[in-house]
Amino acid sequence: MWQGQGAPTVPTTPTPTLNPNPNPNALRRYVEYDASGRVIKGEEVRAHSRYEEDAYINNHTAVWGSFWRDGAWGYACCRSTVKQSYCVGHAGVAAEQAQVCSQALVRA
Repeated sequence: MWQGQGAPTVPTTPTPTLNPNPNPNALRRYVEYDASGRVIKGEEVRAHSRYEEDAYINNHTAVWGSFWRDGAWGYACCRSTVKQSYCVGHAGVAAEQAQVCSQALVRA
């Protein structure tokens, strides 16, 4: 096969990919559902995430990313935009509202 004006290229054999599970049917499970979506036969398989979901840390009652303000993510429970911070609860919400109000007064 010629490519342009150079020398012909020699086709190479593809490198086989290593499959850790040689049986492709091992990952498949037969599940049968009725018209309303309930399982009739088999077991319903739940997807696994590589990250823990709904993990509340440092006294927070909301997850990181549940609050958005001025281009920054935060916690909705205290409206803190500092990740891994300790939750101060309603005091944080009151402080955030006071800050927003003071910024509005400065702009006016």
